[in-house]
Amino acid sequence: MNKKLEEFEIYKTASSLVDDGLKKLLEKWQIISERRATSEGVPLLPNIFLECSNAFEIQEFVTNLGVFLSEQRIMDFDGKALSYYYVLDYSRSSKENSKDIETMESLTFPGFTHFYTVIKEQLTRFGKPYRGVLAIDITDWIEGRHYDEIKFHDFLAFMHDNDECTLAVFISKCRDASKNSDAFKEIAATSRLIRIKADHADVSLFLNQFKELIHEKGLELDKESEKVITETIVAVSENKYVDIHHFLSELSVDLAYNKFIDSADDKVIHGDEVDYYKKDGEFVSAYLSSGNYGYGFKGAR
Repeated sequence: MNKKLEEFEIYKTASSLVDDGLKKLLEKWQIISERRATSEGVPLLPNIFLECSNAFEIQEFVTNLGVFLSEQRIMDFDGKALSYYYVLDYSRSSKENSKDIETMESLTFPGFTHFYTVIKEQLTRFGKPYRGVLAIDITDWIEGRHYDEIKFHDFLAFMHDNDECTLAVFISKCRDASKNSDAFKEIAATSRLIRIKADHADVSLFLNQFKELIHEKGLELDKESEKVITETIVAVSENKYVDIHHFLSELSVDLAYNKFIDSADDKVIHGDEVDYYKKDGEFVSAYLSSGNYGYGFKGAR
């Protein structure tokens, strides 16, 4: 018997978003699951163009999507993983420079080579084509309007050739609506594509997460410190390169550390104790300049 849709983590995520597009899509796919139980074959699912903020947990979304589609038998899977997430940067070979390049055709992008190798060799089993969810972050290509370049079209042709085996999720963290629209049209010319927006309701979700983190450490914010921390969270969450959940974790650890040193008996964090953590303060500056957005950043003091 199929599980109820409400039992899946991805549906809980979809229900928390401002736009209900993802929720409605999952509900449609649940119908496919129920009907497939009494019929043979499986329909070819449309690919997804996912617009999201940096605060959206992509890796968790991709993993949960694979679990849902697999457990509900909505698509067939065959490979070493149900899903695979890849960030396709717009970076040329280090051996190239503008003086050596005569045409765009001669440009090489290592990111494509690595991606193709993973799909064709590392994810496959017993020589069979990989069947699963492929999520590719193409933000760099969209922000620079590089989606009309030959290398990107070659990439789309590769994805089209794998349509019968994979569900593609093209991810954009670009906040420019016109660029997203143009990129969507470009991809839709070669793929059955549905456009989904995935933004959480407001910053309160992340503020509450932060409050839970410091509560676990025996602390709480007063009104003034909450105002400062809220402004910091808003500012950092708008940076597309930052994993906001990692940032909140590091912020809570550093703030608790300094609070216990300064006044261990006082469990309330006051407004005059968070100047260091303001949106333009030393902690945020050190975090952003470290370049380790999710990879072992240590406090600035």
